[in-house]
Amino acid sequence: MKRLNVLLIDDEEDYVTTLAERLCFRGIPCRVALSGRQALLSVESLPPDVMVLDFKMPDLDGLAVLKKIKQKHKHIEIVIVSAFLDAQLEEDLKQAGAYACLSKPVHLESLVDLISSAATMKQR
Repeated sequence: MKRLNVLLIDDEEDYVTTLAERLCFRGIPCRVALSGRQALLSVESLPPDVMVLDFKMPDLDGLAVLKKIKQKHKHIEIVIVSAFLDAQLEEDLKQAGAYACLSKPVHLESLVDLISSAATMKQR
């Protein structure tokens, strides 16, 4: 099996750096982007298998990034994380192509499981 390529996007640098370290410790190496625009550039240079995308960011919100990614890269599985999830937002995100949504604070094992299942789904 090829090495999993994961991109984490969150404007809270300490949070996303710590999350990347914790995932790497569990065998999931990650790249980090600190904004929606940075994420879009990163995807163009090296498309990930799975993205973990914060919803609320100052430049482009998660829904805008999700829609732009899915227009060109339908194969990338995207997990949205947000402290602001409600049933309607989750439905909107899933209709736009999100693989799954998680509420912050994220339970690390749940995220590891979602990344693994998203990567498996991508291989089908």
